[in-house]
Amino acid sequence: MYQCNLQEFYPTAFIRIGENDQSMLKGSRFMSEASVHWLVALDGHPKNGTEDFYVWNVLVYLADHHGNFELSQPHYCSESYSCFEQACNTAKDLMVSGLNDEMMKYTVRVRIS
Repeated sequence: MYQCNLQEFYPTAFIRIGENDQSMLKGSRFMSEASVHWLVALDGHPKNGTEDFYVWNVLVYLADHHGNFELSQPHYCSESYSCFEQACNTAKDLMVSGLNDEMMKYTVRVRIS
């Protein structure tokens, strides 16, 4: 279970799930009939409890057509980035993957490597 820091939570993209990704998601514990969109977000946490330095994760959620999603259960969570720009670049890569109906390929490849 992922614990978000809602003070530094930034949704960046809301993308319709393509047919290919939907077929790969069948049977996933995250998938429900209401899940029709990907929500890509950035989430920042203070490193070592200090407010001066943050680490960033890129999260991908399954969302319904209203944008509702389960905050504690991301479909994908990236490694922690110490550089905000690196996290943004990863979020952009995920957006492109979602738009190209290849989000599942990207998230599985990243989890394995």
